[in-house]
Amino acid sequence: MSSKVDNKKPVGGEKKASPKPAEKKVEKASPKVEKKDPPAPKPAEKKAEKKPVSKKAGKPKVAQPKTGAPKKKAVFHKKEKVPQQFPEVLHAKEDDILKMLACQTHIGTRNLDVSMEPYIWKRRSDGVHIINIGKTWEKIQLAARVIVAIENPQDIVVVSARPYGQRAVLKFANYIGAQALAGRYTPGTFTNQIQPKYLEPRLLIVTDPRLDHQPLREASYVNVPSIALCHTDSPLRFVDLAIPCNNKGKHSIGLMYWLLAREVLHLRGTLNRATPWDVMVDLFFYRDPEEHDRSEEHTSSASGFGQREHHYHLDTAVQAEDAGDWGATNVPQAVAAGYIDNWGTPSGGEWAGSGDTGAWDNTGGGWDDNNPQ
Repeated sequence: MSSKVDNKKPVGGEKKASPKPAEKKVEKASPKVEKKDPPAPKPAEKKAEKKPVSKKAGKPKVAQPKTGAPKKKAVFHKKEKVPQQFPEVLHAKEDDILKMLACQTHIGTRNLDVSMEPYIWKRRSDGVHIINIGKTWEKIQLAARVIVAIENPQDIVVVSARPYGQRAVLKFANYIGAQALAGRYTPGTFTNQIQPKYLEPRLLIVTDPRLDHQPLREASYVNVPSIALCHTDSPLRFVDLAIPCNNKGKHSIGLMYWLLAREVLHLRGTLNRATPWDVMVDLFFYRDPEEHDRSEEHTSSASGFGQREHHYHLDTAVQAEDAGDWGATNVPQAVAAGYIDNWGTPSGGEWAGSGDTGAWDNTGGGWDDNNPQ
């Protein structure tokens, strides 16, 4: 039995002495050392790359590609220029802009309609909205082209129920050949064919969409396009082309119609753009009838006073020549003849003196001569 056990022991001891697991550990550790070797030469390579850069450090501007940067900026500035909607001939002149500012065309109200927001430039500290004059000029140009497209000017109807726009409407219709309806608008003018003043226009121009709502509504019934001068609080219902401006001031309304009439004449060719229009803007402004009468009375009174003064000098000169001096010895002929002694007494005596006339109670005569008592 002992021999068998002894034989087994060396077998077990040989298995323990086998170096196989130790070899595996060495093999696994060797590749780790190999991975650490490659990063060592990298800093040497970087130093070699930096050396040529350090040599050329004296000329950094030439070596760096900065020459292309200004070219890109120049191209960017060219792209910023937005193409103009109108040619230079149709651009607003400085004189026109100054007139619009003087007439307060850009001044709006504190109320703002939602549909008029695109035409507002900003809002002041006091709450008043400012209209963009550039949009106003563009709309005037567009409205003038719409008006010129109508072959017969008599098919254009201009309406103004506001008193400040009645004179401007009449002048505008006179210069472009349209029909003007100043004052109260008769309902049914565009829809009632039995009415004696029935009209069939092809274009409607309105001064105020709020006051002239009746013609706008009737124009929508008969499919007539409409142009309107719109304020910041004006509703744009039934309005096809809105001209943003101040439609409550007499000077602003007159200037808008004057600019529109001038542009229409330019497009028709009857008026040259190089020469100014001989019609003044003042003719389109509203004038109060009472002020007009007062001015006429003032001028007539001034002229009459001058004439009266002239006649007065002539009369005094003639009287001085004829009468002479009041203190002279010349006495009137009646006084010299003795007919009048005093202002109140004739030469014959007093009123109650004895004479042919007598008194009222004298027996010689009176009302009761025929009936003696």
